[in-house]
Amino acid sequence: MIPNLIEMVLKFKEKCGPNKVFYVIFKNHLEENMIKKLFLVIFTCTVLGHTSAPVEMGDANIRRIEKDLHLLQKFVYKRFGGGQDFTEADLTPPANTEPDQEQTLERLNQFEETVMLLTRKVEELSHAVKMKQDTIDTLKEHLSKLETHVATLESSLKNQEKASFDTRLNTMSEDAFVLFLETESQLLADSDKERVFDSFIKRFPNHEKYTQVLKDLIYLLYKQGQYKETARLAGAYYKKTPDAREAPEILLLLAYSLNQLGKTKEACVTIQKIRSSYKELSQSFKQRLSDAEGQYKCATPKSDSKSD
Repeated sequence: MIPNLIEMVLKFKEKCGPNKVFYVIFKNHLEENMIKKLFLVIFTCTVLGHTSAPVEMGDANIRRIEKDLHLLQKFVYKRFGGGQDFTEADLTPPANTEPDQEQTLERLNQFEETVMLLTRKVEELSHAVKMKQDTIDTLKEHLSKLETHVATLESSLKNQEKASFDTRLNTMSEDAFVLFLETESQLLADSDKERVFDSFIKRFPNHEKYTQVLKDLIYLLYKQGQYKETARLAGAYYKKTPDAREAPEILLLLAYSLNQLGKTKEACVTIQKIRSSYKELSQSFKQRLSDAEGQYKCATPKSDSKSD
């Protein structure tokens, strides 16, 4: 056990007086496996003067010794002592301001375990995300294959429908075809109408509805921007039926198509052909001719301008 050294010094001070030297020997109770030695602490209380010297000099030394003993007491407790020694010595153990290494290590271990746990969680999440991404990639691949398959089926179906439709057009009787023109063909898309009209004029060139169907086909082709085919059929129409009521209109579409094809001179010639071949034209139609001539910068003969 660690005695209260400060109290012992004060007691020896009273016994020895300020002019004598005293020794204080104390023994520290140590564990069996620790160093068992006696600590000899020699405290010299020497008064630097004679008996006539002021007592305050000895008191100053005593206070210094008290301070040194207090520090020594802390060291001994820190190196060898424990709470029981201070309790038996009727002293209060000093506050432990230094961090406990064991607690620090324990906290570090706990922190390391937490980090490892979080790392495992992150790895698990990364794996889960990768698995989901692989699943998404697989689904995308299947979807792409499915879209390709659907597109192939649609193309095949369209080809089958086209073949069936063409077969129907090529096998219908004349009366059946005329009925088809007057009913079902009105509901078809322009591309299908073109096939219907083209099939009719090829199969029944002498039918009374030939010129009407040919005119409808010419208008449809011009609407679709097929100017070359429009010009070809418009020329064929004029050659076959130059006296038809729709002939001037078809020739004007021929002029429009020629201009679109970069043949402005031929377009102007066609307009002059209309003026010279057809005298009974409506004012609105004549205005359309004049507008085309102005746009194409055609040279208009004076005789024609006066007759208009």
